[in-house]
Amino acid sequence: MYFPDEVPKDSNKANSSCLIKGCLSMLFGMMMLLIYVVYCVFLWEPPKQEQNKTIEQLKKEIEPFDEKNTRCEISKVWLGDDWGLSKNLYGDTVKGFYIHVNLEIENHIGKVFKVLAFLYDNNSGKYIRGKSDKYQADDGSMFVQVNVEAVYEVSKWRNLTLFVPYDELDCQSNANITCVVIVRDMDNRDFERNESLKFRLAP
Repeated sequence: MYFPDEVPKDSNKANSSCLIKGCLSMLFGMMMLLIYVVYCVFLWEPPKQEQNKTIEQLKKEIEPFDEKNTRCEISKVWLGDDWGLSKNLYGDTVKGFYIHVNLEIENHIGKVFKVLAFLYDNNSGKYIRGKSDKYQADDGSMFVQVNVEAVYEVSKWRNLTLFVPYDELDCQSNANITCVVIVRDMDNRDFERNESLKFRLAP
């Protein structure tokens, strides 16, 4: 017999057992947490995502770009017989002429280049100016441009064309012109320059 305000002896034993089990469980949990922290700090490494890349690809990412092993060459620039009508940058059909370029680029896979043509007036000794913003360089010189991307070890373009609208030329109709073709990357570094094409504008 025991009074309700007394704790049974069996209940005390049960409480002690539960307390021991609780302490052991807490201790076990703290040990596991400690092991996890030690693993994360000293042993864990991020997954290697570069395993599928070849040694050559990794070397290209690590080694600085060596321009000595590259080549950019304009082999020919000429004025074709296709003087006539074409679309300008504003979408209008206008009169003009085409400048044709043969270009070869080596060891620049994935790189985009700008091929630009400027017109130099030999009579005035100055570059011909453009009449509208889309055909003007920063100094006002008239230019036309086409972008190309090197997708092979040796990328070749035969008969690359740039259309020059007559209406954008701020010069005399019979100007004596030297066409300056420049290959430039997207960081505005010049890789090649050609001034072989010389002609007179048709009056």
